[in-house]
Amino acid sequence: MKICIINTLYYPNIVGGAERSVQFLAEALVQKGHQAIVISLAPQHGTRSPEHNGVRAYTIGHRLIPWPFRGGGIPWFVKPYYFALDSFYNPFTCRAAGKIVAREQPDVVHSNNIFGFSPRIWSLVKTLG
Repeated sequence: MKICIINTLYYPNIVGGAERSVQFLAEALVQKGHQAIVISLAPQHGTRSPEHNGVRAYTIGHRLIPWPFRGGGIPWFVKPYYFALDSFYNPFTCRAAGKIVAREQPDVVHSNNIFGFSPRIWSLVKTLG
């Protein structure tokens, strides 16, 4: 079975427990004979797909504001606008993630932490079948 996991961050951009649990889940799925794909954000622009421990990990460049993880932070005066955009529709990451899901055609899509993708990712995945 091909399983796609969407999470804000993934290896090597690990900040906390969410990234570690997703890495553990993805690698365990591979060990059980499944094909695991992770879609996450990265500070670099563009989309990359390195493989680590059998997991194909697509990273989408974060383009809205300075990288908010590892000390970058979101300036206080930008936060309301950023969260409003992220809560309704993030066109950059949704478009890029949609292209990956359409190309990979996973059997299952699991979302974990979607900060930076917006809840729109769920309807996009549903539209893609």
